[in-house]
Amino acid sequence: MFNYSVRINASVEKASFFESTFGITNLETDDPIFGTALSELPCGKTEDIRDALCDSMKKIVLHTVKNDINDFDAYVRILRNANRIGIENIKICLCTFPENPGEGFINAVKRIIEAAKAFNINILFEPRKKYPVFTNEVYSALRSENTGIIFNPSEYVLGNINPFLGQLYKYKFKDDIAFIRINDMKKDGTPVLPEKGNGEIKECVSAMLSRSYNGYFSFRKYSEEFSLDDVIASFKKMMKEM
Repeated sequence: MFNYSVRINASVEKASFFESTFGITNLETDDPIFGTALSELPCGKTEDIRDALCDSMKKIVLHTVKNDINDFDAYVRILRNANRIGIENIKICLCTFPENPGEGFINAVKRIIEAAKAFNINILFEPRKKYPVFTNEVYSALRSENTGIIFNPSEYVLGNINPFLGQLYKYKFKDDIAFIRINDMKKDGTPVLPEKGNGEIKECVSAMLSRSYNGYFSFRKYSEEFSLDDVIASFKKMMKEM
């Protein structure tokens, strides 16, 4: 009925694919994977990763990269390896964006997005408070049928914005949201379980489900004060009460 994903640390070896992910089979990973950046994985190692995923009956639905946007060849290798492994979405970290992205930079990103179409891969972006460069205007310039947004309510709490009423309710790219981060925090920045803070998790989830949202609810351990299991249990309780 719902799609869930969970972030794991796959930086070292395939054993991470077999660790408990609370019954969630959709994984999120970052560079390095098996000790190597996705752009540099040799063919043999991509086969090892694919085999490990097959054995563990899981798949990678999101992988984050931080490669220089102007290194188009690196992104072609990323896309080729992602295709071999079966990765659905590539997130380009906004740390790769300059403070004032000009036409040349926008065109370089659009070239990557266009290349991703040939591999049937989506290119995603995650707006964050510390990267104010990613405005609606910038995304409008990049937007394509294979681009999408990762919506993180806590990022808006950090910016003193109500995630639902102040952002999602009037957000013109609602239909582009592919992942919703399930994390919450208070206005002072203290992480708390979902629905215990100012993230308006229930309102955001309810609004998206009313629009037939079929993207992912994304889990990751975001505090040492409680476990990932606690986060998932809190979210499930909220969903049952909606």
